[in-house]
Amino acid sequence: MRMWSRLGLRARLTLLATAALAVFLAAGSLLLLHGFASSRLHAVDVANRSAADNITALVGSDAIPPTLPVAAGQSAQVVDARGAVLAVSPGTSRTLPLVNPADAAALARSGPRSEPVNETASTGRNRILVRAVTHGSATAYVVVVESLRDEQATLHSLARYVVVAAPVLLVLVGAVMWLLLGRALGAVSSLRLAAENVTHPAGGVRLPLPGSQDEIRALAVTLNAMLDRLAAAAAREQQFVADVAHELRSPIAAMRTQLEVAVDHADDATKNELLAGALQDTERLTALVDDLLTLARMESDTQLATAPVDLAEIAGVASDAPYLVSGDRQALARAVDNLTANAHRHATSTVEVTLTRPDAATVELRVDDDGPGVAVQDRQRIFERFVRLDDARARGDGGSGLGLAIARATAQAHGGALRVEDSELGGACFVLSLPAAIGGSG
Repeated sequence: MRMWSRLGLRARLTLLATAALAVFLAAGSLLLLHGFASSRLHAVDVANRSAADNITALVGSDAIPPTLPVAAGQSAQVVDARGAVLAVSPGTSRTLPLVNPADAAALARSGPRSEPVNETASTGRNRILVRAVTHGSATAYVVVVESLRDEQATLHSLARYVVVAAPVLLVLVGAVMWLLLGRALGAVSSLRLAAENVTHPAGGVRLPLPGSQDEIRALAVTLNAMLDRLAAAAAREQQFVADVAHELRSPIAAMRTQLEVAVDHADDATKNELLAGALQDTERLTALVDDLLTLARMESDTQLATAPVDLAEIAGVASDAPYLVSGDRQALARAVDNLTANAHRHATSTVEVTLTRPDAATVELRVDDDGPGVAVQDRQRIFERFVRLDDARARGDGGSGLGLAIARATAQAHGGALRVEDSELGGACFVLSLPAAIGGSG
């Protein structure tokens, strides 16, 4: 076992394949030899049976000819119960029975057998068929014998051929397996060496694609796609870090300036004003950190609390029946607040919140406004972190750039979705789709 573990994968696969082929060859060779021997014996039995039928008919009609009719290679006798030879085929002894009388009776009951006979000229194994027949008032036996010398010689030749050919075939198959595995594993080794050179997914280094259209190439394509995803994720994380740093720098710089001026300023009224500004920036920082933690929680694999939640109650929409979904009430309330706050920031005068049931399994919350709307090319980008559309948002509006990202992450964490489309009021309509709670109504 230790030596086996030291062998390389190529050697182990080659040995396993060769060993399996050896087992199959051995089993196939045995079946081949057995089938050949069985077919030859069947052919001999058919010929012996035909000759025995002819001779039995002659004996039964008391018309025993001086010479029994047999085919080439066959010997035949008619003997009585005491072993006396009554008739023979050409070249067969007229005094020595082919089979002893006691054995003849047993062979007549058992059927054809392969065994030696009494005549010196028919040494070796023979196929013997005995038929009992009534001759006069006594029982006689028709004995038909055919030598198996030719069949045995052919079987031995075939066995020698198999013994010689099988090892040669094993060596050839082992060599072919060694070459094919070397080619396949060589491609894998090339991928491994190329993977060692990938120090960073964003570096642009990718694995080479083999020329063959096989599983190795598919593996390389899959690994390159994975590297592309890792590179995109790394780029998003770098951009996220940069965005966070940018968002934090402004309030921190403002706080520092206000505090430094407050420390150096002697006027209490001015100090109070500066401290109030610093407190406002601190609240802004606190809100930003809270939004970051909420977003991280929504995008993680952490299991959210699950309970029936009425979206109509959360959104403050009057309804005759509840619009129930299953989820985290606090998270869903924050997502709805983010959508309504976003609408109020951009609306000219009107914001409408409605609830619908497009089907029995879905609840939709729609937030419409009459603001400038969202361009089609921006309808996916607007849900990214820290994205502010130039003509619609500014830091002075009070948004952190995370509200819509939190709303979308909350929808996805609850098995739903968030999209934006054109509103009948002329602005944007944000549609929050969530799976309806079992048994809910609306």
